[in-house]
Amino acid sequence: MRKNYFVKPGLQMRNLLFNGYTIFASVSLVYIGVEKTMVRAFNTLQIPATDIAASVSAMRMSLVWIILVLIGGLGVLSVYIFHRFTGPLFALERSVESLQTGDLNTHIAIRKDDHLHDLEEKLRELVNAYRDIILQDRKRAERISSLLGEIIERGQGHPLSQSQIQELADIKRQASLITQQFKL
Repeated sequence: MRKNYFVKPGLQMRNLLFNGYTIFASVSLVYIGVEKTMVRAFNTLQIPATDIAASVSAMRMSLVWIILVLIGGLGVLSVYIFHRFTGPLFALERSVESLQTGDLNTHIAIRKDDHLHDLEEKLRELVNAYRDIILQDRKRAERISSLLGEIIERGQGHPLSQSQIQELADIKRQASLITQQFKL
């Protein structure tokens, strides 16, 4: 279990503030509408101004509590949900940064109860595919190096024979296959 729920504090705080402002604005708009409706209804019913003021005051206090409970509850829920998305994104971001340095042994892991498992699996498949391609290319390069070394040893001081020319052509063909899987 992750101990730090603030993975990207700046982004998480902006999200929290946005949600808080949205809740505050929504509840305030509802309050304004309800207060105007209440005052009109009280005036129509000819209720004394002191009773209207008491009712509006009670409604305002209720509104403050509603806003506090909503912001608190939705704030905690927002941190939890944000954590479930941002945590995996942060883990994937660190993995991609490691991959950028050429480290294909990067461990890509997302907790089982986090989101984005499909993306994690696709990234893992991509890394494995690149690893296989690079291993094949390394084998080709080693084979080419070995063949060239043999030709150099055999050909020192002698002109090239037809079979040696054919071997060099084969080596050239093998060298042309290195990194051909990549489109640039």
